[in-house]
Amino acid sequence: MARARSAPLLLAAAAASAITSSTPAQPAGKTLFVGHNVGGQVTVHNVGTDGSLTAVPGSPFAAGANNSALAITPDGRTLVAVNATIDTTEELRVFSVTTSGALVEIAPSPYMVGDGPLGLTIDRLGRFVFAPTASPDRIHVFAIDDSGLTQIAGSPFPTPNFPEEVDTTPDGKFLYISHLFGTISAWSIGAGGVISQIQEIPTSNDAFELIVSPDGRNVYVGEGLSHTVGGFSIDPATGELAPIPGGPFPSGGSSAVNLCITPDGRWVFVCNVVSDTLTVMARDPDTGALAFVPGSAKTIGNDIRKCATDGVHVFVTDETTIQQPVGVRVFSIDASTGLLAEIPGSPFPPYSGRPQDLVLWTPPAACAADLNGDGIVDFADYLEFLNLYDALDPRADFNHDGLVDFADYLEFLNRYDAGC
Repeated sequence: MARARSAPLLLAAAAASAITSSTPAQPAGKTLFVGHNVGGQVTVHNVGTDGSLTAVPGSPFAAGANNSALAITPDGRTLVAVNATIDTTEELRVFSVTTSGALVEIAPSPYMVGDGPLGLTIDRLGRFVFAPTASPDRIHVFAIDDSGLTQIAGSPFPTPNFPEEVDTTPDGKFLYISHLFGTISAWSIGAGGVISQIQEIPTSNDAFELIVSPDGRNVYVGEGLSHTVGGFSIDPATGELAPIPGGPFPSGGSSAVNLCITPDGRWVFVCNVVSDTLTVMARDPDTGALAFVPGSAKTIGNDIRKCATDGVHVFVTDETTIQQPVGVRVFSIDASTGLLAEIPGSPFPPYSGRPQDLVLWTPPAACAADLNGDGIVDFADYLEFLNLYDALDPRADFNHDGLVDFADYLEFLNRYDAGC
């Protein structure tokens, strides 16, 4: 993270910044975006407090052909979609998101990348897009802002064989990539988004979707026909991975492929694509170990794909072409047991177009200045901000402009004064 040079007249600069600043455009409430592998569309849904889905005005939105992955910036302002084409290159389409949830493509989108991108992520600080491609084996890295994407110097970067899914640590320091034939590679994220490989570690079988726990302590990966979820601990200093004792962990279904995790890190949900079941695994917050929750398996049509969760509900795409209806299935989560109950009205439209990937955006908590997470904004949070600021930590970039500077200090003070 860079620090801007101090301006001679900081107060004047701060005043000018205050005059010219504007409120970001983002959905007014919790919003679910669903990509379709057939039909070239993204559908957008308002999420009710009961988990029910209602299409936003104008949905579905044209988004190229054969959508396979979606990602959204943490502030909810920009959505990126991966689309397969009939050529040996694929495309990334970039959209601004309005307050209603409608999508507006940002010129000069689309951006071309190599053949076969399967995964996609935006780092949790909203700075970079990471898109792996399998022909050739590369990962493309783009800076992202309201005007679209800019490929960084050195991108695309060579990777081990067949990169598939990607995720980053919450502090934006490390990147992890699953490789189909049974490995995970670990990377550091340097200044300007330049990445450097630091490790490649085997999994017990094929490696599919990979997620990093919300506390940044663990990596989990679906291990396919071993019917297990691999678990690894992250060294916070180096980013290197080490297998969690007792793993890999049986998923409770057949062919564990895709995963999602609750924001508190308590429950991991597994999409098992041969048994077409969604299963629940309890996570030990101290060790990172997982345990299948007996009785949790839910059958999802004939072709379960992806899941997303806000910790209250879990949303799952069913893209079966064998039986109707298909769409998004929604389950409530029992807070004490993790067991699931399908809500009334599920599955929700669309009933065609093979819904595949989905991303859920939740408005940020109003208590951003509570940096130590104790539910109170006080002097301890002020000291924590000063420590982050002095270390040029990306978490001190409160205005998300890619710099740690006096403008971030002023923004933090605004949030601090607002309290919880």
